[in-house]
Amino acid sequence: MREVSVISFLQKKWKALNLLSLALIALALAVIFVTCLHQFFQYSFIWIIPAWFAVFILMMAVLRSWRIKQRDVIIYLNRHIPQFEESSGLLLKPAASLNLLEQMQLNKLKSNIVYTATAHPVNRKLKAATIVLLLSLITSILIYLLLTPSSFQSQENNLQRTALSQPQKVLPAIGSFTIKIKSPAYTNIQLQTQHDFNITAAEGAVISWQLETNKPVQHISLKFSDTTLLQLRPLNSGHTIWSGEKSVQQQGFYQVQLDSSLSDLYKLEMIKDQPLSITVQSPKPSTVIDFGEPQRTSVSLTATDDYGINDVSIMATVASGSGEAVKFSEHAIKFANSFSDHNKNYSLKKTIDLPSLGMKPGDELYLYIQAIDNNKQQTQSDTYIISIADTAELMSFDGVINGINLKPEYFRSQRQIIIETEQLLKDKPALMPDAFNSKSNDLGIDQKLLRLRYGKFLGEEFEANIGEHDDHDEHQELTDNSNDFGNAEAVIDQFAHKHDIAEDATFFDAETKKQLKAVLTEMWNAELQLRTFKPAKALPFEYKALRLLKDLQQQSRVYVAKTNIKTPPLKSETRLTGELDKVISPSTQNNTQQKGMHITDAQKALSILEHLKTNNTVNNDELALLFSASRIMQQQAAAAPGKYLQALQSYQSILNQIQQQQHISLKDINAAQHGLQQMLAQPSPKPSPAATLNGNSLSQQYFLNLNKDRP
Repeated sequence: MREVSVISFLQKKWKALNLLSLALIALALAVIFVTCLHQFFQYSFIWIIPAWFAVFILMMAVLRSWRIKQRDVIIYLNRHIPQFEESSGLLLKPAASLNLLEQMQLNKLKSNIVYTATAHPVNRKLKAATIVLLLSLITSILIYLLLTPSSFQSQENNLQRTALSQPQKVLPAIGSFTIKIKSPAYTNIQLQTQHDFNITAAEGAVISWQLETNKPVQHISLKFSDTTLLQLRPLNSGHTIWSGEKSVQQQGFYQVQLDSSLSDLYKLEMIKDQPLSITVQSPKPSTVIDFGEPQRTSVSLTATDDYGINDVSIMATVASGSGEAVKFSEHAIKFANSFSDHNKNYSLKKTIDLPSLGMKPGDELYLYIQAIDNNKQQTQSDTYIISIADTAELMSFDGVINGINLKPEYFRSQRQIIIETEQLLKDKPALMPDAFNSKSNDLGIDQKLLRLRYGKFLGEEFEANIGEHDDHDEHQELTDNSNDFGNAEAVIDQFAHKHDIAEDATFFDAETKKQLKAVLTEMWNAELQLRTFKPAKALPFEYKALRLLKDLQQQSRVYVAKTNIKTPPLKSETRLTGELDKVISPSTQNNTQQKGMHITDAQKALSILEHLKTNNTVNNDELALLFSASRIMQQQAAAAPGKYLQALQSYQSILNQIQQQQHISLKDINAAQHGLQQMLAQPSPKPSPAATLNGNSLSQQYFLNLNKDRP
């Protein structure tokens, strides 16, 4: 049966092409995967073969498109070759079981069997697989060229890897040598052995040299670039085996001196222990917890070190009270994670319950992250402030009594809505549901009226229709003007809003507009809860709107209306004839000089503290500068105790340790430096002549012409 063999041939051909397309896709995935392994972990490219085989087997097990049967071939031929008239299944039936009509149709199929050569269902898959393979090759080449392996190797791999350098010139008398590097304990690196005079080691590592000579020698020494000399000692009576060790703290180069011969220069590279890296995801630098929100904060961070982390903790300071009655309490909060493994990366998260720290409304929490690595290096993050909004302060009338901050009446009506909402909640047990809902709805209407009044400051329209309705009546009036018949613009004007941009019709800057929008948003939310008879849920939004309004109340006005004034007439004969030589401004000069002295003293104190990390002694002039900077820090701590209190304590501890000639704590130095650096903000510009345009300005030319006319 030639026809049946054609069906079998198509089945095997299509199956093979399907497997080939799967193999090409598997090869594309394997090439990219092994290229990444080569760049990241130095794997050989020969791993492409087993990776391709594994991916190919996996795709064969998961995908079933390559399992083509003769029935699938028949279905495809019936659907895509019209000459077969959807009767190609007769080719698989025995000839004895066919009736007369089927035999006639079979004879017709035999004459059209040549059309099977036009069937190519797998060609599209094969082309797509080829394109995927080409794209993977291009991607792999880009990865190989752009991503260098050295940028992904860890510090430990750099220390343990022996560099394949050019052949060294070793003194002929040296037969063999061995160099052992004992890294510091904080690196967790095992003892290394190399046969290369070029050394790369961690800072503080102990390096031992053992040399074996071909003949007895008198002495062998190592000469370092810092002018130090290491004498090797003989280990046998024949003076052919020599050894010595040295703890290296700084990098440079050295030479081997054998009797009177000197070797080439060898590299001595020290890798310093990098400080801890702390990345804080939450909280924000400044967070305010409003009324109704959970009084807790979540601290989420990532700590990374090149060798290992010993401990990470949260240092928190709670500031309560105000004025002279302010109090501070410090807390050290530990994470639930264990740092006994001394891993290089930690992702930490801690939820702090603020009431458990004794915080009340109006209190502030200052916290920073403190981390210590295996080398006892300490790193601190920035300071984050979390405060709980004080509802009692929001409800106070201090801003109303002060005439300077006096605002129109509707700036204070939000307070009355809060009072009535709280009273409604207290009266709820004694009210009928209908009466309760009615009062809640009335409060929602009051909130709406207040919102509309504030909308006036953002250019919102229809402020005059407060209490009536929100529909635009001018769009409901239809005109019957025969002149506008057929005018499309006139028809659109009856149904569309065509107004000016609302936000451009205000006198406020962008920041004020942004805060006013936030106020309207909170009022919208409060109105929603009041209109749906949920006054308890409306209170948080009402308090937040009031807090934003009080912030606006304390800001300076950005618009002042112009007023007409009448100035007395000037006498032209006496104008510009006064003597100005005795007019001085000593107060301004003293303030500028005093501020400059403060900055200079703080900068010098920072330099002295950095010097104290290596030397605990200071002279009298340096001690006087430290006391001067201490007085400056006391003033800053009095103005912002939560920010500078700990720094001031550490600073005083340093002064006491200096006076008592004790060892100065590195922790205190870091804390004091942090406080001084915070004090050294961007320095104020020095007094200088005002910049002018090219040439003399009009006013300067006027005064120059006046001076020319004077005798």
